[in-house]
Amino acid sequence: MDDKAIGAKVRGLLPGQKLFNRYTLTRLLGRGETGVVWLARDGHEDRDAALKFLPEVIATDRSALVGMRRKARHAIDLAHPNIARIHDFLSDGQLAAFSVEFLAGKPLAAVRAGEPTKVISPDKLGPWIIQICGALDYAHNKVQVVHRDIKPVNLLLDTDNNVKVSDFGIAATLSDEDAWIFKEGSSTSALSYMSPQQLNGEPPAVTDDIYSLGVTLYEL
Repeated sequence: MDDKAIGAKVRGLLPGQKLFNRYTLTRLLGRGETGVVWLARDGHEDRDAALKFLPEVIATDRSALVGMRRKARHAIDLAHPNIARIHDFLSDGQLAAFSVEFLAGKPLAAVRAGEPTKVISPDKLGPWIIQICGALDYAHNKVQVVHRDIKPVNLLLDTDNNVKVSDFGIAATLSDEDAWIFKEGSSTSALSYMSPQQLNGEPPAVTDDIYSLGVTLYEL
């Protein structure tokens, strides 16, 4: 992501730094469409977590944070074996982040890249498709939450070789507060998975996830 795009990269974070009176940063995991992701140790629960930091323009906007915290409750309520848990939404006036279940396994994008044919065989992909659809069905019908960012890098394998959908509800929550982030800050690769309705700025809908899942499965 371009450094100039919406100021999404959170600067000044260092390994060993303690944040939110609870998390100690371990190492940088990567950069997403809306900010940076760090591995951190949760001192309260004695577990690792992935901290997904939000753009500074949101982290310092009190009204945006109030709305995001309210909407984030739905994502935190998600409890399904094939959905990566969102533990908490954190803010301290300067920084804001989602604390998410840390998964050490590969995303399906990396699995595909590692295949000799550069595609995942139907026999191998089939069980994962069932798990992904089960997660979507649960979120859409039981909790009424849409993902809005289904793509191969957000489908992660756990230690038992099962798929977990990551970032569930985060993209929808962010787009509700600041839809322009995804229009101005999203990469071309991310846009290719979005439904036409999502690109036009229409409200989040189940059909957005169905469209993105179709694109994702075709690519895999």
